[in-house]
Amino acid sequence: MRVSKLRPAEVVGLEFDRLERFWRRLGPEHGEIALGIAMEDLALLLQEARVAWEMGDRRALRMRALALQGTAERLGMPQVRNVAGDVIALCAAGDEAALAAIIERLQRLGEGSLCAVWDAQVPVV
Repeated sequence: MRVSKLRPAEVVGLEFDRLERFWRRLGPEHGEIALGIAMEDLALLLQEARVAWEMGDRRALRMRALALQGTAERLGMPQVRNVAGDVIALCAAGDEAALAAIIERLQRLGEGSLCAVWDAQVPVV
């Protein structure tokens, strides 16, 4: 018997115009600080969502997914926002296999999106 391990990869998409508006609204100095805080928030929410999933705490998972939606929207991360919405829906559906898969997808997209923002080097106004 041959066993294969799947290594799914996600191609992340950023709405650079939204990210740039976020940056410009606050100016270079404050924009950099606010962007850093928002990225830290996203990373922390991803971690907390993972822990909530592992602990079987659907209420906490749903709350983290709601917060992820808002943060992803502000940062121009539509895929993260949409997948967080899928997490919310699946928390109520009771489909553990689907929820496990979508949690993994949320983690891949979230981490990939954070790297993409970091690599983008938002332009200074």
